[in-house]
Amino acid sequence: MNKSDFIDLYAELGLTQTATEAEIKRAYMERIKEVHPDKLQNASEQERKRAEQKSQRLNQAKETLLNPDKRFIYDNLYREKLSEAANIAAEYGFDGRRYNDYAQDIERFRAERNEKLKAQSRYRPFIFVIIVIMGGLSILWRLVKPEQLTDFTRPEEVVTLTEPIYTFNVGAQAFEIAPTETICWVATENKQVQGFQKENPTKPVQTISLTESALAIAEKNGILAIGDKSGVLNLVNLNDEAKSKSVKAHSSAISSVQFSPTTDEVMTSSWDKTVRVWNKETGEQLRTRMGIAFPIYSATFGASGQSVAFTNDAQAMIWNWKDGTMKTLTLHKRRIFAIASFGDWVATAGEDRTIKQIHFKTNSVRTIDDAVAVKLAYRPDGKLLAAAGQDGRVRIYKAENGQKLEVIDAHRLKANAVKFSLDGKELYTAGADSTVKVWDLRKFD
Repeated sequence: MNKSDFIDLYAELGLTQTATEAEIKRAYMERIKEVHPDKLQNASEQERKRAEQKSQRLNQAKETLLNPDKRFIYDNLYREKLSEAANIAAEYGFDGRRYNDYAQDIERFRAERNEKLKAQSRYRPFIFVIIVIMGGLSILWRLVKPEQLTDFTRPEEVVTLTEPIYTFNVGAQAFEIAPTETICWVATENKQVQGFQKENPTKPVQTISLTESALAIAEKNGILAIGDKSGVLNLVNLNDEAKSKSVKAHSSAISSVQFSPTTDEVMTSSWDKTVRVWNKETGEQLRTRMGIAFPIYSATFGASGQSVAFTNDAQAMIWNWKDGTMKTLTLHKRRIFAIASFGDWVATAGEDRTIKQIHFKTNSVRTIDDAVAVKLAYRPDGKLLAAAGQDGRVRIYKAENGQKLEVIDAHRLKANAVKFSLDGKELYTAGADSTVKVWDLRKFD
């Protein structure tokens, strides 16, 4: 295969580079049926032509990927072209489609970029004046610190829970937590990830030192995934450190990291405006969603593991990373900070003090109007939704109707994270006040 006519054969079959021979055969049989001539008897000439082209690509995928020698050569080219696409995308504003779609438009992207650069050079003096004026206004605005009024203005409500059953004093601002059956892992501002046991909340039983502070962590089957501020993804094997890996995953801070609920992938999102999917065993990149317009503050796998929902300023998007398709999930009035999922439901929250729960198959929406939430979490059974607030409180809602069940006065400063225990009986919260707290929610069983 020549580099000039490169096609993402895995995307044609809706698979990843780790697909087995059986998966390739099954995907081919399912997709080739869709373009069989018997199904196109009443189709237009244009539809027949598209189906013929699709059939040719599917046959090319089968012939290449089911031949070990051809697949070995293709996989090397695939990694090379994916890397090239990622680098070019960052420069020219790639909109995130599959590689072969992108390749058709690359000259247009370059031409548009050159025109923009010419226009910018003509208006550069005026832009400079505007920037100076806006910068001055921004400094004046920040002296008033209006964001503090938003962050910490608490609504009138009755606090129902103030006493945790455990408190971990972690010594620095706690950014994220990952509770397991025996240990709660905590990412802190002092470039450490600490593991605490409830039986000994005053001292960590294990400490992992990092070169940069971590904003995102997750654990699954003895693998601890840590995403730090420099964009490095650390895959720490808690049972065998020799098998641990570090990958330069992003060019900016990693905002979310999560293991697939069904397979061996791990997802990362970043302030560099990308979402990426990785093989957790090898650290190999499988897919990238590029060219998002805004930093991504939160992302989550769907229940099947085939889709990823993520924030895009005031939008929430859902991306099927298997076939590259994407659609808008919902829209808020202002920036979205938090996103979580359970089953076919995705919850979003942000600056507009609104929490939305969207059923992404039927598009039905449940809305909760309340305080600004920076993190969301569903209980493992999906019946409860917890929201960590910028005002330090954590609110518990009944997922099916949005009824507020509990108001927890959790932290003196912002509540940075919230997670349910695996059995759903306890709630873990982390705050900017250097504490992680565990709350008893057994009464909601």
